[in-house]
Amino acid sequence: RLMKDYNLEIDTLTSGKECLDRIHSGKEYDLIMLDDMMPDLDGCKTLDNLKTLEDFNTPVIMMTASPKDEVLKKIEEHGFNGYLGKPFKKEDLDDILNKELNK
Repeated sequence: RLMKDYNLEIDTLTSGKECLDRIHSGKEYDLIMLDDMMPDLDGCKTLDNLKTLEDFNTPVIMMTASPKDEVLKKIEEHGFNGYLGKPFKKEDLDDILNKELNK
């Protein structure tokens, strides 16, 4: 619902597998937001798979309710560009979108 306030084209998928399928089909994105806990493949495994693609350089943000110390470890291990801790405020989303989409 928060994303409706932005003038963005948004795809909503329900699993890491759907994300990989979409990328393999040739769809390109300016930003990908992955939930830490998804069916089939969690956010970390999905990102690990995306990073095996030769030309993949899309920023990826983790959305998670995990404690901050766990999140920071996952970000470092898997190479996320950042994270949104759930629940998050609109200002937190603004910060991430401004940082990643205005490079």
